[in-house]
Amino acid sequence: MSKRFARLAAQGALLGMVIGAAACTEVNNVEGNSLIPQNQQLSIAQMEVTGIDAYQAKVDSIPAVYHTYGYVGRTESPTFGKTQAMWVGQYAPVWFSVAELSFGDNPQVDSLVLYLTVNSSAYFGDTTVAQTFQLHEVKTRFHSNSMYYTNRDISKDIDPEPLATFEYKGHGNIRIPLTSAKANDLATRLLDTSGEVYHSGNDSLFVNRFPGFCILPADNSNWNAAAIPIEPSSSTVGFFTHHALDAQTDTAVSVVYAFDPTTLPLVNFNLFQHDYSGTELAGVTSNDTLPTSNTVSLGYIQGAGGVSTYLRFTEEFIQALKDKIQDPYRLMLVNGAYLQIGIHNPTPETLDQAFNRVGSYANYSSFTPITDYEYTDELNTYNPITLPYGGYLNRTQNGYSLNITRFVQTLVDAKEVKSRTFMLAPAFEELYGQDGVILEVGPTAENPTPLTVTITYTLLH
Repeated sequence: MSKRFARLAAQGALLGMVIGAAACTEVNNVEGNSLIPQNQQLSIAQMEVTGIDAYQAKVDSIPAVYHTYGYVGRTESPTFGKTQAMWVGQYAPVWFSVAELSFGDNPQVDSLVLYLTVNSSAYFGDTTVAQTFQLHEVKTRFHSNSMYYTNRDISKDIDPEPLATFEYKGHGNIRIPLTSAKANDLATRLLDTSGEVYHSGNDSLFVNRFPGFCILPADNSNWNAAAIPIEPSSSTVGFFTHHALDAQTDTAVSVVYAFDPTTLPLVNFNLFQHDYSGTELAGVTSNDTLPTSNTVSLGYIQGAGGVSTYLRFTEEFIQALKDKIQDPYRLMLVNGAYLQIGIHNPTPETLDQAFNRVGSYANYSSFTPITDYEYTDELNTYNPITLPYGGYLNRTQNGYSLNITRFVQTLVDAKEVKSRTFMLAPAFEELYGQDGVILEVGPTAENPTPLTVTITYTLLH
């Protein structure tokens, strides 16, 4: 079938999807064993193992950590329903136009302006549809050593009256003059003629007094629009004032405040709301992953804290491996284990929308990966390591290949298997972006092949 994985010549990998009774086929590769002393002989072989159940899941919440972009906006699709994105960002002064860090005597406000840098390529949704946004002042002091979640109800943390309301569509950067009565009150407080928050050199004192901004779609904003990626690292607030030196001379004083959490101890995070009404995902919950729950043939995974797909390796899968360990062999070394997962209906449009990579999480709600997908090793600033895990989109083969060798080895080694599950979700780099993808994780009428792991192994005395 042209839309399925081709068999991989190097690894004997075959395209497969999940669910069903375990089965395996074996290819012996023991030529040359006669040259090894009898008491040291090895048995090297390859097999393809099925017996993986898949479930549709929706984790209640995932951590709302800073992740390159602050998404704002609304999107709607027949597959993933409605998604609303909101952004919370703290800011702090990074530049004062006068060395004495003072607004002077009797300062007057000229203008207060919010500048938002928008990434021109990380959108998802329809950017030609205009949206209406509200900018609110945050009243809750958020801390970097605390955990916040993407499903947080932000209404209790913000001033209900917006500082500004603005419309936006397209791809350009955003400039918002803050001129409302509420914004004028903020500007007056920013003057801080006592100088305490500007002279302290402590960003916490400033953030305690000015906890940040929140941008969210207005109630009447369009749903069939886009999630807009703001770049906090290059977005700023400009505050422009003046004061009189004498009757003839004015002195301009300006301040720049930054949101950049990569150089300042500031909190930035995304919040998301999902509504799956009228879609195949309506009613999906985190409780749908029990062994007694209904398994699925198509697994939906979504960015922005949306749905994910839960895999459970059955007792039959594990037993198929252990059955290979026959006398005189006592141990199995898993040399390689590759899980091939195809994309449902892999049209060019579907592939364009698919994630560049799929991650595997032992605990998705805390971003805890399986041992094969230790993404923190790849993100290490000083000594990054390329993982053999893979998980990248292969557009030629219309799917993903996951190297889960260490995970499978633990299934073989454990006398009592305590963890035989993991969650398929976006890779850590793509947690908050893109709409989603549908994976073939079980037999369907069009494709009866169950999810399959191709395993190369060595039996040892």
